[in-house]
Order: sequence, then C-alpha cells, then structure tokens
Amino acid sequence: MSEDFVKSIGSELVYSTGDGVRKTTDALYGKKTIMLYFSAHWCHPCQRFTLKLIEFYNGMKKTGKHDFELIFVSFDKKEDQYNECISRMPWPCIPFENDSKETLARKYETEGIPHLVVVDENGKVITKDGVDGVFSDESAEYYPWRPKRLCDLWPMKILTKGGLVDSSTLDDKYLMLYFSAHWCPPC
Repeated sequence: MSEDFVKSIGSELVYSTGDGVRKTTDALYGKKTIMLYFSAHWCHPCQRFTLKLIEFYNGMKKTGKHDFELIFVSFDKKEDQYNECISRMPWPCIPFENDSKETLARKYETEGIPHLVVVDENGKVITKDGVDGVFSDESAEYYPWRPKRLCDLWPMKILTKGGLVDSSTLDDKYLMLYFSAHWCPPC
C-alpha cells in the first residue's frame, strides 16, 4: 500500500459494524484494489445505489475471489446524517471529521454522486465507472473493470474495399481511425 495513498485517506477508518476504529494501513493491508464510494445521506440515488452496493460487496467478500476493500467517503454536512448513512454499511468509512473528502473528490474527479472509483494499491485509477460496473457485472466476473485495450477490441478480420481481410495485413502500418455516421452532416 502506497504511503501517499494512505496519507490521502487519513490514518484511521471507522466501522459501523462494531469493529470501531482501525488504522487505515491495517484495514487495507494486502488489498490489491480499493473502491472509493462517494455518497451522502441526502442523495436519493445514492440511497438506492448503496443498497445495491451492499449486496455486491457482501457477495464479493463471500466468494473471496478478490483482495479488495471499499471505503466510504461522505459528503454529508451533519454528523447525525453521516452516522445514519453508515449505520448499514459493512465497509470502512472515512471519519466524519476527516477533511480529506474534498481532496479525494478533486483527485478522483467526483462531479456527482453516487460515484464509485476503483484504484490499485497505490491509488492509481483503474476505473471511475464503478457504479456502472456494479450494475452491469453483478457477479464481479470482470472486476476491477479495467478499460479494454485496443488490441482486445480489434477484430480478427476487417472490411476493406476488396472485402474481408485478416487484421494481420495491418501489422507494421500506421493506422488512423475515423468515426462517422450517416446522419452526421459534418462527417
């Protein structure tokens, strides 16, 4: 776990499940990925997503397939709302009084909530589309939802004026991709 990443979160995390307070380094020890969940009690879409996320999180923990943790980053303004919000969360949370939430929100480009970012053990972003990942990959088969590389998306055959040819005919050539649509006048 990167020391800079731990510093950005803070030295302690709180649990509502009776585990009390733990050092961040202990809570994240050995984890390969960390999900940062930006949310708030007053946000109705967040309330619905949190229920889905709890189910997803518990399912992932039950399978033991991934070395991960999830950390809640609250945008609540009142401590009683924060406490109510975390009361059903099984994961560690950044304490209410911790000021790192604004810095984390800027660092991980949180423009709206709910927002779920998946990072590696050094805090490097894997995806900022974790909310979509939870909805589209309920079994976490493709977690941590790394963006696909072009070589993974490229077809085995391509269409040319002469018909279908193997993609290997493009080896050692420079490519320029042009995206167009018949309904697009400037195209």
